[in-house]
Amino acid sequence: MLSVDDTPVSGPVVQSRALGDTSSIIRNVSGQLQDVTLTTYGVPVTPPEAGGYGYSITREAFTLEGGIAEGPWTIGERRVIVLAVTPFEKVDPR
Repeated sequence: MLSVDDTPVSGPVVQSRALGDTSSIIRNVSGQLQDVTLTTYGVPVTPPEAGGYGYSITREAFTLEGGIAEGPWTIGERRVIVLAVTPFEKVDPR
């Protein structure tokens, strides 16, 4: 059994965090080995500059009806994202 912030938990735990929130403490309180998978995701405060080598990548977002989608979006909104990858030079297949 695990505890999160000294509260026993069983099953999956999902937490949403905002910038500046305090961290959590995960403890194994069972005395037995436990597997833990921790996944994080987010959006940087300042987007990184586009970069890379050999390719240009563009992204377009559309609504499910085909119109152009613009942000901000809310959690759970569905969008279609179209990525276009264009090589700067002729590239042979591998």
